[in-house]
Amino acid sequence: MITGEFVTKMLETGHIAESLFCIQIRIQNNKIIRYRLLEDSLAVSKALDK
Repeated sequence: MITGEFVTKMLETGHIAESLFCIQIRIQNNKIIRYRLLEDSLAVSKALDK
């Protein structure tokens, strides 16, 4: 599990998006067999709203 936060500027709108995130990764036989990204998709969606 990887956790963190990001701040990014959306090029389309110029708005700033801030979000905490969590990435769940499952590895089997040295291969990623599951990857799940959880983030504040509402904040990202609002930052893309014109």
